[in-house]
Amino acid sequence: MIAITGKSDRTSAPARGRPRSGPVRDFVTTTRRSGMITPKPGSILLGTTRPAELRDWYRGALAPGHEGDGPIDLGGFLLVIDQRDDVDTKNNEPGRMILNFHVDDFDAVEAQLRAAGVDWVVPVADRPAGRFGTFADPDGNYLQIIQFKQSE
Repeated sequence: MIAITGKSDRTSAPARGRPRSGPVRDFVTTTRRSGMITPKPGSILLGTTRPAELRDWYRGALAPGHEGDGPIDLGGFLLVIDQRDDVDTKNNEPGRMILNFHVDDFDAVEAQLRAAGVDWVVPVADRPAGRFGTFADPDGNYLQIIQFKQSE
């Protein structure tokens, strides 16, 4: 994790029109600095032509304990998988947006992904900033696992 120094006022607030209780409440956070608001990303919508297959893949590869058809909790960041008619079966520009997972135990996550049979797009490699591996989901969307080197 990268630490940002400086004083901040973290507040949780309901999204407009939503009650303060419920599973989404804990994910709605903003940071105030110098009177400006920096919203915290809480979820991403992944449009697909085959939501059941993609949901099963994400559960098997990245969220083995997840059950149900709602958003998949990926460590406090929600993945919403939705049927869409305005997308192709395969992502034609998968490098345009890559979802990165920052991990503390790269070897364990890599083993979990290998056991799930992920398609490695770029082999695992050590780089100056840390260890990286890029893989793709069944729709061709790119994802990465990253373990940054510790600050000395």
